[in-house]
Parts: sequence; structure tokens; C-alpha cells
Amino acid sequence: MTDCGFERLVRQVRRRVIPTAHERPSGHPQSEAPAVDLSEASKYSSMSRTELFLETGLTPEEYILHVVRSEGEIRQQQLDDILGWSQSSVSRLLCQMEEEGVVERVRANRGKVVTLSPDADG
Repeated sequence: MTDCGFERLVRQVRRRVIPTAHERPSGHPQSEAPAVDLSEASKYSSMSRTELFLETGLTPEEYILHVVRSEGEIRQQQLDDILGWSQSSVSRLLCQMEEEGVVERVRANRGKVVTLSPDADG
């Protein structure tokens, strides 16, 4: 994804955060985004990126942003478990998102905690 494309994605996510394509109309204020039910989120475990997009209408980046925004902060291991992807795949995606200034990762004990970057909610 190009920088321009990623910036467009971030702007779209800032305007609306939708848990699934059929649950909320687009343009719904993100402050009213429902919290993510992590037990419900586990149904997306082991889905490929394509399956996740087809089921929820969200890209992996949008889904991670939604989870992090809803939780405030989340351990990276929980994201690995929710997405059902390898630790390295999630780490690479988070690294890219961190480089773009969307999320921050902080070392905590033997893992990392993921939060939104202060600039991400603009």
C-alpha cells in the first residue's frame, strides 16, 4: 500500500469505525463506536485477510484500529490470538502502522502493549 493510500485509509477510519459492514451505517460518529467484544472477535480467528475483509468489510489495519480504539490499549499477544495470524505477521503489520504514526507499541513485562498514537485520532 502506498503512503498516499495508507493516509487515505487512516482518514476513512477516523471518519467512521464500523465493526461490520451491516451493523452500522457509514458516517456514524466514531465516538459512538461500540466496544469490541473480544469473545465475539475470536470468531475471526484463523481467517485469512481476504476472509476477514469479506466477513466484516474491514481491512486488517481497520480492524486493528477498531479493536485498539475500543479497548484503549491491548496486548499484542491478544491481537495475535484475535486475528489467528502468526506473531510475526501481526508484528510486521503493527510495525508498519507504527511507522505511519497510527499506533504505538510499548514494552510491558514480556510483551508489548498497543495503543493509538496521540496523532491518530487527530
